[in-house]
Amino acid sequence: MAAGQAELVYVKGPQAGQRASLMLPVVTVGRGQQADVQLTEEHVSRKHFQLTLTQDGWVFENHSPLKSRVNGKKYKTGKKIILDTGDVIAVGSETELLFVATGDDPEAALIAYRQGGAKKGKSRSAPTTEQAAAPVATPQVESSADQQDVALEQIENAQTPEPPEEEEEVELSEDEEAALAQKAKVKKYATIFGAYLGVLAALVVIFASMVGPRTFGGGEKRPAPLDRNEIEDLISAKLSRDKNAVEARIALDNAFLALDRTNKIDHLYKGIYWFKLARAYGKVLNTEEERVFVDAMRRLTIQVQDKYRNAYAYERDHKYKTADGIFRELLAMLPSMGRRNDKSELVENIKAHVAYIKRQTVKNKKM
Repeated sequence: MAAGQAELVYVKGPQAGQRASLMLPVVTVGRGQQADVQLTEEHVSRKHFQLTLTQDGWVFENHSPLKSRVNGKKYKTGKKIILDTGDVIAVGSETELLFVATGDDPEAALIAYRQGGAKKGKSRSAPTTEQAAAPVATPQVESSADQQDVALEQIENAQTPEPPEEEEEVELSEDEEAALAQKAKVKKYATIFGAYLGVLAALVVIFASMVGPRTFGGGEKRPAPLDRNEIEDLISAKLSRDKNAVEARIALDNAFLALDRTNKIDHLYKGIYWFKLARAYGKVLNTEEERVFVDAMRRLTIQVQDKYRNAYAYERDHKYKTADGIFRELLAMLPSMGRRNDKSELVENIKAHVAYIKRQTVKNKKM
């Protein structure tokens, strides 16, 4: 570690044994490619937490809707605490990072961790801006004589509240009484009509949810597009299997075989699928295997994001033939794999766009 820099030591999880120096005053940690410190575990957010160097030390702040744990204590989104050497930050289902403050010896901290594990509650809450700026009030103690003078002054200055004036009754003419009655009737009918509109709107919502994506005009509603983050999450979604060392080894071999077929358009997706399957069966990837897996997933994600965006733009502009061709290229890149319950939401969304384009093409030919 460079002198004067704090450090994170990966003590558990897929990156156990690695280290990361905190070289910036503000460091983001997460699975996203923009994070300053990368986490490869699937069960963490793209920007999971942030570390900020302040005059009080390094401040931890959770940025994920998923809870983070420091020394076993859970912290929700936005919670800030000041870290100390030996504090253990746990995220996802496996990853744990040992924090080593500026100037402290990481080797000594690592030995202490191995001997005693995570510390209990040594980190402390970071003060808020309001707390830091608020002056400390000094209580003023008055003598008994002063208190008596103040009490007498309050009694002398007290005023007896005057009784409220009685409202003068005004006699209305027949025309004025009729106008008031008409106004009350209009208000009553307006209330009933408003309630009727509310019930009608609720019925429309219920009916629309029952009929699904079809609109009242008889046309078909375009499937909702996926954004770049949703595509990344769907590609990296984990698989679920029971632990099986033999199947894990077979899946890992298949992953490298798939990635060796560089002239196949679907090789990236198949390789990624087999890597995820190996991990689902309990295989902990070593550093080189993890690097190959992450690189393949990054390349596939970028390709799919760009093609999907272009296809949807052509579909939106009613250039259905071009859009259909690109969407079908995507389906070729994302072949069906594994069990039925491994069905990809990304593939299903693309199929929905292909079906929509087909309906619109047939409709246009009939017109």
